[in-house]
Amino acid sequence: MQLANTLGSRTAIIAIVLGLSTVAEAGNGPWVLGQGDQSLYVGVDSQRITKLFVQVEGERQTVDVDARISTFSAKAVLAYGLGARVEIEGAVPWTRVWMARKDQLPCGTLGLDACRTTQGIGVIEGRVKFLLADELAGSPVSASVGGHARFGGLTHSTRARLTNIGEGTTDLGGFASVGRTGGLGAGYWSGYVDLSGMYRMPNTRSFPNGDGDQPAPGSEFHAASDLLFAPMSGANLSFGPSVSVLWRPFGVDWDALDLSDPDRFGALRIISPRVGAKVIVRDGARAAFSVSAHQAVGPINNPNPFTLSAGVSVNGLFTRGNR
Repeated sequence: MQLANTLGSRTAIIAIVLGLSTVAEAGNGPWVLGQGDQSLYVGVDSQRITKLFVQVEGERQTVDVDARISTFSAKAVLAYGLGARVEIEGAVPWTRVWMARKDQLPCGTLGLDACRTTQGIGVIEGRVKFLLADELAGSPVSASVGGHARFGGLTHSTRARLTNIGEGTTDLGGFASVGRTGGLGAGYWSGYVDLSGMYRMPNTRSFPNGDGDQPAPGSEFHAASDLLFAPMSGANLSFGPSVSVLWRPFGVDWDALDLSDPDRFGALRIISPRVGAKVIVRDGARAAFSVSAHQAVGPINNPNPFTLSAGVSVNGLFTRGNR
């Protein structure tokens, strides 16, 4: 009887956490929706950039952005469970990026309308996720793999701007994710690690200006992890740290750029770690509100954005019985 109670408690914890994850994480982690289930996430992001960290002659240097870059983005993410272990997901963002003062540094030195306000539909994304191991089926962890595609053709004409909302490429790649849940006193915890890689079909293979031999942009890799804690198993609140890293190992440093080439920023090799925290408030297993804050730490050839994000997601929004 004690064993049955323990297993029942464990299953209940996993069910709560998986429901929370699919509601509020917009596809992060290994967990998938059940067959025929849907999840709609609508969120907004706000960023502020005041510095660029560039690599010049092997040394990391700081460039003050006197003009200050601000970003506002809204995104809709729709996920659907194709089967017991398969989920598809599509995301469409709308973004506006602007400079507070276009007559301040570094606008005048970059040319090509570098600081002109840019707005519109950004990079459209699609993913398919396959659940390989499931905690609900007795596995010690949940694990998934999948494919990922991005279409940035709508951003191609403005890719040369410091205020760009994409680099105008079509990208194809894959990802793997591992997660686990467990009890923690009267509450529970949940954590995952996502790893992904994207091949980016370059805008040019001869940066700069058709005379070189450098593709731009190069392929990139991404890692992300969240760890959430809930003080009570029946509580509607969970919170915890969140980290991510974007790494483009192939490219040139800032001092090797040809600023007259429209693919100048795509030609950079970059690394951008981010650290922050996330809070999720849920309403049962159907809906949740999430808010997070992240700060870039130690970026190279990239800015230092401070990002605030908030979103609402709903499960079963299009189910006939819930209308």
